[in-house]
Amino acid sequence: MPSVSTGPCAAKDHGGQRFGRLTVLCRDGARSGYVTWRCRCDCGAECVVTGQHLRRGSTTSCGCVAREETVRRATKHGHVAGGRMPPEYRCWASMIARCVNSRAASYPDYGGRGIAVCERWRGDFAAFLEDMGRKPSPDHSIDRINNDGNYEPSNCKWSTRSEQQRNRRSTATLTIGEHRRPVVEWSEITGLTPKAIQNRIASGWPAEKILSVPSDRRNRHLGLHRS
Repeated sequence: MPSVSTGPCAAKDHGGQRFGRLTVLCRDGARSGYVTWRCRCDCGAECVVTGQHLRRGSTTSCGCVAREETVRRATKHGHVAGGRMPPEYRCWASMIARCVNSRAASYPDYGGRGIAVCERWRGDFAAFLEDMGRKPSPDHSIDRINNDGNYEPSNCKWSTRSEQQRNRRSTATLTIGEHRRPVVEWSEITGLTPKAIQNRIASGWPAEKILSVPSDRRNRHLGLHRS
């Protein structure tokens, strides 16, 4: 019986074969030098898998097996209410996707630049919830303390959107007198929009006027003009 090549671009026909919950539909191209196959999972979803992963048994479903196991473990530990996963689950699933799924829209800013999820959290929602606890409010989401660090217990916390904006790589700061703050924080203090403040900085406004002069909309209403 001839041996089957498992190297790059191995072209053994898997059409119609079953691998776990997956039924191979057709060849779909190649990825990293390996032939890929379009498969239909028993749950009805379709996915594309390399022949290498099918033959090794490392991929046996569209991902539904892992999701079912997560739900089972979460239910066992009392994290499921009324048959629905808690809101923290969506944060966890999104975190995993943007770090490991190269097709995710946000992957280039996370997994694409080396941001990873720690091993303890990667396949265990219950462990993630144990470490992070419940979200303080619906407005909170997971935030990394070091924006260049990984998702792990020592580098993550729940933060609001405005708090996360202060932690962005692109956050601009403004110094007025002895006070240096992120633009988003000056916005909260003055009521000016971050965009208005950034536009004034870019236009070369004097520091003392950037925050003291009302926005253009308010200028027109109050009859004020920039001098």
